[in-house]
Amino acid sequence: MKTGRSVATSASLNPDTYIYKILPINTELVSISSDDALRVIDPPTLKVCGTIGGVHDGVTCLSGLDRLALTAGRDGLVTDLSFHPSHPSVLLSGSTDGLVNIYNITVTDEDDALAQVFNHGSSIAHTGFISDHEVFALSHDEVFSIYDTTGSDDAEIVPASQGQQDLYLGLVLTDVANTLRLPSAHGEEVVRSFCFSKDGNTIFTAGEDGLTKAWRSSEDPTSSSKAEDMASTDKKQKKQKKPDKDERARFKPY
Repeated sequence: MKTGRSVATSASLNPDTYIYKILPINTELVSISSDDALRVIDPPTLKVCGTIGGVHDGVTCLSGLDRLALTAGRDGLVTDLSFHPSHPSVLLSGSTDGLVNIYNITVTDEDDALAQVFNHGSSIAHTGFISDHEVFALSHDEVFSIYDTTGSDDAEIVPASQGQQDLYLGLVLTDVANTLRLPSAHGEEVVRSFCFSKDGNTIFTAGEDGLTKAWRSSEDPTSSSKAEDMASTDKKQKKQKKPDKDERARFKPY
């Protein structure tokens, strides 16, 4: 197991603001946060280079394609968004009503754009494409299912068996030797999101401390100099008083 080293840290957001998700889009990073703002971040410096406020009344999810950033919020009860891996006009959404919807975004009429619906039965936490013809759904009550999209619209969809769940979820645990550990990534604060850089050499994390951090393997010789440059910034940010975690407004999926 390898150990990661922080090579850059952003300036903190307001003390009562934390980040929900961070995502690479084109050459930048894009984030959504609890103040309902979408921010564009420069990956090398982690400086905010653009902010759009009030993107939703309770923004909950973020997805992207090329130069396009797509958001949804509690005003529409949508909890997750994902584009098809090889057909960028196909969009997948999950929501608190337990439905996983597949849309053709080239169709302008909303009713006609809806191509397929799967009823997972409970509020969706995460959904996405596993392959060209399979999607997964994970609900807030921790039920995981895989659905085949090749059936007809009104076909009965059978959730994946326990064996299939173990297979797909276990893929992240098989290569232990190349696992990268990020010690005390955001201290005592929850890490809400992470993503990889386009070249795969850097991991970006974001959390409830309102910070975005960049990490590389401690074996990477380029990581040490950047980490030392950011050390003084980290110390200043740690001195800022944070409100008690219980006082913060948390996202409730229901």
